[in-house]
Amino acid sequence: MPEPTAGTHVSHCTHWIGAKRRRCHTTDQVRPYFTGLCCPAHTPAAVHATHQAQGAASCPTS
Repeated sequence: MPEPTAGTHVSHCTHWIGAKRRRCHTTDQVRPYFTGLCCPAHTPAAVHATHQAQGAASCPTS
């Protein structure tokens, strides 16, 4: 993963992949959840195989 330049912040998925003993680190479509930053594959709903409503808020923005 490339190093961020000064003054920038790179958000990445913080989901722990136990079988690979590492974090996901995907940067595509990452959003904040109460469990941390998650890519679409690792949202709480995706991890628990439940349906997340379209347009549902991930985490309060303010």
